[in-house]
Parts: sequence; C-alpha cells; structure tokens
Amino acid sequence: MDYSTKTLAIMALLLLLGIVIGMMMRGGGNRRLRRQLDEERAALIATRRAQEERLQDIERTRIAPGRPLL
Repeated sequence: MDYSTKTLAIMALLLLLGIVIGMMMRGGGNRRLRRQLDEERAALIATRRAQEERLQDIERTRIAPGRPLL
C-alpha cells in the first residue's frame, strides 16, 4: 500500500490528537493514584515507627548478661 504525503500527515495528526485526548482523560487518574500512594506511604511510616518503639521497649526491658535479675 502506498500512502500519499497528505494521508501520512493526516494519520500523524490523528495519532497526536489521540495522545492528547488520552492524556486529558487520564488527568484525574493520576491524582487518585498519587493520593493512594501517599496513604500507603503514611501507613508504612506509622508501621515503622511502631516497630522501632517496640524494639526500643524490648531492648530497655531485656536482661543484660551479668546484670542481676532484681
């Protein structure tokens, strides 16, 4: 199939138009995904803090070798 220059130019413009319309329609989706990522990051930070506090509590209360029990 031989396409003329005019046909190729029209197909290129349609491709660009499709890309632009697709980006416009996806704009709200990026905000939703970013919000979800921020929520997961906050949950991960909270979990790590809780683990660090628990580890510090364990280290404070464990019995060191050579230390009397009472």
